[in-house]
Amino acid sequence: MIIQKHLPLVFSYLDGGFGEPSRLQCFNRVISFLLEKSSDRLLAYLRNTPEVVTKIVNNLARPQLLELIIKILSWEDTMSKVSANIAWSNSVNLGKIVADFLTSSPEANLPSVTRLITEICNWFPASSSPVRNFLSSNEGNIFKALPSLLLTPTTSYTAVKKLLNKLLLPTILKTVDDTDFYSSVIESLRGGVAVLGSMLTNKSIRLAFAGATLFQSLAKNRLFALIDDQCEAFVDLLFVRKWSNILHQIVLDTLLNASGLTEEAFFIALFQKTTLIPRSIAVLKSSEITGNRGHLLRIVNIFATTSFEGVQTYLLENEEWKAFLPILQVLNDANLNFREAEKRRKKEAASQGMPF
Repeated sequence: MIIQKHLPLVFSYLDGGFGEPSRLQCFNRVISFLLEKSSDRLLAYLRNTPEVVTKIVNNLARPQLLELIIKILSWEDTMSKVSANIAWSNSVNLGKIVADFLTSSPEANLPSVTRLITEICNWFPASSSPVRNFLSSNEGNIFKALPSLLLTPTTSYTAVKKLLNKLLLPTILKTVDDTDFYSSVIESLRGGVAVLGSMLTNKSIRLAFAGATLFQSLAKNRLFALIDDQCEAFVDLLFVRKWSNILHQIVLDTLLNASGLTEEAFFIALFQKTTLIPRSIAVLKSSEITGNRGHLLRIVNIFATTSFEGVQTYLLENEEWKAFLPILQVLNDANLNFREAEKRRKKEAASQGMPF
C-alpha cells in the first residue's frame, strides 16, 4: 500500500527539470530497487498509467532512462520463462509509444530510438518476449513508422536503411521457423511497406531513391512476400528514369543479390507480375541511345544464365524471349569487342606515356 501511494510522487520527478545527472541516476536506482523488491506493484502502476511510460520514452536521449527500459524488459524476459502471461511491453504497447515518439520528430529522435533498438536486439534473442511484443504489435510499431520516415525531407535515409539492414530485418528472419509468429510480424510490417509504391513512383528523385533502397533492404533480407505487389513500380525505375544510373544500379544489385540467395520464386514473380522482360527486350532491340541500356543488358544476361530450372522453363516457353536470344548474342559480342578494343587502346596509350 505504501509503495502504491508513493509511486505517483516518485514518477512526478519526470515532470520537472532533471537537474544534475546524479539525480537522474538516483531515480534510476530507486526504480531498479522497486523492480527487484516489488515488481508486481511497480509494473501494475505502469500498466495503469501509460502516460508515465510515454514520459520515459520521450526522454530516451538520457542514457539512464534508456537503461531503465532495458532493465524492465530484462525482468519481463526472465519472468516470461516462468509465466507466459508476463508481457509488460505488450500491455503498455511499448512498440506504439516508441513509434509515436520517433514520428513526432524523426530527425531529433532517430538516434535515441536507434540506440534503444540496438540494445533490444543485442540483449534479447528473437524468441524472447520483449522482442516478440516489440515486433508484432498490431496497434503500432517501429516497422510501420520507419518507411514513413523516408517521406520526411530531413530524415537520413542512410540511417533508416542501416537500422533496417543491421538490426530489425535480420531479427525478423530469426523468427521464420515459428510460422505463426513470423506471419504476425509480416502482417504488422505491411502497414509500413504500404507507402513503398508511392515512394517508388514519386516525381522526387530523393523519394524514389529512398523507396528503392527500402525495397532493396527487404529483398536482401528475403522478405519477398512483402514486396510482390511493388515489383512493377520497382521495375519502372529502369524505364521511367532512363538516365538515373544510381537507381538502375540498385535494381541490378537487388537482382544479383536475389540470384546469389537462390530465390527462384522472386525471379518468377518478376516474370509473372511485371513487364520487365518485354520492356527490356524492346529497349535493347531499338536503336535509341538511353542511359539504361547497359544495366538492361546485364539484367537480361542474369536471366539467360541463371541455373534456376523454373526460370529457364518459363523463358523457353516465351516466344518473344526465344526470338530475342540471337539478338542478345550479337549485343554480348559487340560489348565484348568494345571492351577488348578499349583495353588495347589504354595499353597503347600507356606504352606511349599518354593519359587514358
